[in-house]
Amino acid sequence: MNLSLAIDDLTVVSVHTGAFNAAEGERIPLLFAHKADHPIGFATVTVTPQGLLVKGKLVLDTVAGAEAYSRMKAGILKALSVGFRLPADGFSIKAGIRVISKAILKEISLVIFPANPLAAVTAVKQAEDAPPLAALLPWL
Repeated sequence: MNLSLAIDDLTVVSVHTGAFNAAEGERIPLLFAHKADHPIGFATVTVTPQGLLVKGKLVLDTVAGAEAYSRMKAGILKALSVGFRLPADGFSIKAGIRVISKAILKEISLVIFPANPLAAVTAVKQAEDAPPLAALLPWL
């Protein structure tokens, strides 16, 4: 399966299912709107047939983390976006489409406007024994 995204500059990206396999189980920074100066927690990723299952934990004793939590509970922040780096052998161009076969996941961001409209936050919890964020970045 592939994840296909329409990017703002009107190029099209196709992400192969296994492109993010190296990130599985890793602790990935969770940011607000791709802002490295606004870390709000961390996330782990599981690769599933449907896409990337993201589970995260917000750091609520920071201003940015507490604000993100409030905005998520209010339904303002309800989507995700990924920030990644491509190794030289991680992509090809086919018929004008950038095909990503290997990517290094650098961060996951809570956003208002995701590139993939199906990249949705599916749960926000507060219990200490459960991660406060669950989301799915689906393959299309």
